[in-house]
Amino acid sequence: MRTGTVFILDAGGDCSFHEPIIDRHELRGPIYVRFDLNSLTSPVLVVRCFEPVFRLMGMRTHSVERVSNARRILVIRNDDKIGDLILFTPFLRELRRNAKDAEITVLIHPAIEPLLRHCPYVDHVLTYARWTPRAFGQVRRMFHEIAWARKFLWPKRFDIALVTRSHHRVYREGALAFLSGAPVRAAVCSDQTTVGKDEPDEALFYNRVTPSQPDDHEVQRNLSLLPFAGGAVCETKPELWLTDEERSEAELVAPADPERPTRVAMMAGSSVPGRRWPAERFARVAAWMTGEYGWQVVLIGSSADAGAAKRVEEACPNGVVNLTGRTSLRQTMAVLAECRLYVGNDTGPMHMAAALGVPVVEISCHPEGGDLFNERSPARFGPFGVPAWVARPPATDGCRDFCHPGEEGEAHCILGVTVEDVIGLVREAATALSLAM
Repeated sequence: MRTGTVFILDAGGDCSFHEPIIDRHELRGPIYVRFDLNSLTSPVLVVRCFEPVFRLMGMRTHSVERVSNARRILVIRNDDKIGDLILFTPFLRELRRNAKDAEITVLIHPAIEPLLRHCPYVDHVLTYARWTPRAFGQVRRMFHEIAWARKFLWPKRFDIALVTRSHHRVYREGALAFLSGAPVRAAVCSDQTTVGKDEPDEALFYNRVTPSQPDDHEVQRNLSLLPFAGGAVCETKPELWLTDEERSEAELVAPADPERPTRVAMMAGSSVPGRRWPAERFARVAAWMTGEYGWQVVLIGSSADAGAAKRVEEACPNGVVNLTGRTSLRQTMAVLAECRLYVGNDTGPMHMAAALGVPVVEISCHPEGGDLFNERSPARFGPFGVPAWVARPPATDGCRDFCHPGEEGEAHCILGVTVEDVIGLVREAATALSLAM
């Protein structure tokens, strides 16, 4: 039988000695070494390797404590989806208010870049799609990010990099913040995390981390980084930006119906199965709105939502305009801006509607009495800054704090929301907003 001594270099970069079962004096044979390639991506190793490089390049010669004193600012939101980025727009506005003369660059995923077109608060928008190859994925991704940062981030010589993410995502984007070369890397963390010896190694990527309050909405969590970085917050409402040409194009995409002057947006799909209210129930609500109030219902969404929208359209052919899968992201924004109300699931377009000033009737999968600050909770990720009515399912024995969908993530708690629940909230909204005919 072959025997030997085994040395293992673990993912944290530490070398550990594993004792053989037999007595050390009886040990014969070769010494085996198992090297974990993922250890090359260890934050400890990355920091130890690149901190001297940045110092030699003169990128650590000064430290800016206040955003108002920064000349070049990098803001990283690379893991965002539509709703996340929209809830982040108040931060951009308030950052510009506090750093009037700074050159502000935002790093986001390319899929949501259209949302920041015509944003008056940023100077540059960089896009980066995180790359994860199958073979040696973690190592190759790190080297890819190093090469990308060297090409696109190092020449800009940022004074400060800001990351306003929650829980684990604050660390996922930490590598890009560190590799930017900025001498100050500041982040806000929602779970009261601060940089310390007991924190994950990824915390080494930052030298400023502040906790947010546990009872904050995501908008307020994002903004909590500004006072920490020496800034002040004056306004909290999310916003989006449309040109006059884009607003005019909305009329061509969805022509107004003189007999149905009140237009209501409806989103019957969702990228998350657990947040999908049945299309058949949406159809009943649409039929009621078109019949009771004479509204025009505009179905929106991506091509992935086309099946649900088609079922609504087939069940309610009168007064429904189906634009699902037929408009770009910015065309959808323009159409939403012409609507008087949004009725639908907890999705990115819901936040788009709110940012454009459109009141919302949200159908949520989060149970009544559940954890207020779970990622599915309207208290944390609900529409912000506009009148909103939320239909929520009753809590069940297995889903007290939040919805526990099955292994496939299928609709579960949201099925507890009835058609009557939603119609009741739409009626309340129509009365409050003077939309009833």
